[in-house]
Amino acid sequence: MTSATLFPVLQFHDDEVTQGFFARIGRFHADVDVGRFCRYTGLPHADFCDGTDAVLVTTAALTGLDLERLGYNLLRRLNDSRFLLRGETLAVTVLHRTTVRFCPQCLAEDRARNPRLGHGADRLRWSWLLRPVVSCPIHHKVLVECPEPDAVKAFDLTLLQARNEALLRRLPLAVDHLPGALQTYVVARLQFAEDRDRAQSEAAFPADAEGRDDPRR
Repeated sequence: MTSATLFPVLQFHDDEVTQGFFARIGRFHADVDVGRFCRYTGLPHADFCDGTDAVLVTTAALTGLDLERLGYNLLRRLNDSRFLLRGETLAVTVLHRTTVRFCPQCLAEDRARNPRLGHGADRLRWSWLLRPVVSCPIHHKVLVECPEPDAVKAFDLTLLQARNEALLRRLPLAVDHLPGALQTYVVARLQFAEDRDRAQSEAAFPADAEGRDDPRR
């Protein structure tokens, strides 16, 4: 399978991680898990896990979306102990790599808003990847946690829920939990990172007196 634009193009959301978006595309258009979709598109699993440029090129080809926008929400490995996400360098200890957290209420609302997408509606929020985030910033419920040692499959929410169906059925009702100070700080820092980066760029290369952009931009 070659990487050509697939229609209809799924909407990319600012709150989702790019690898999760790629998994959604595979679910909606090919009805396969993310591992198989990587093989269908010729994307090596190692590149997918590490968030290399190959992920961006393949995802952009499938959707026609802007590389820069997709790149901002890509979880990119910098070295053995550091990752880049939304302009912030994160230690590997800050990230979940063998477990996945999610908010069932968020996923239920995703599907309710987009029933025609089926499992392609399930968005993996980038905030759920962060260890300090223990409750949903929207619904203020403790996030559900499932084990997933496979770094590729950890981005596929549909597969994750299917593999942990028995565990999820045994879970008690979600507990109310207001986000703590650390969670609020971490989420806000990444949520508004794009605005901060844009402001810094505009300060470094302001428009000239006639309103034209600086030619260096």
